[in-house]
Amino acid sequence: MRNYLLILRPSHWIKNVFLFVGLIFGGKLAGPIDEVFVSVGRAVGGFCFWLFF
Repeated sequence: MRNYLLILRPSHWIKNVFLFVGLIFGGKLAGPIDEVFVSVGRAVGGFCFWLFF
């Protein structure tokens, strides 16, 4: 069971929350659709990059 918890890497959850909350408070989810896709893509990229390291 402990190994499964280590795989989930809960220490990185806070960082990932800040990535996506920044989109909301930065107003990046409202506006032209191409800018929204770029902003969400960057947040997902940051999430996925640290997911594997």
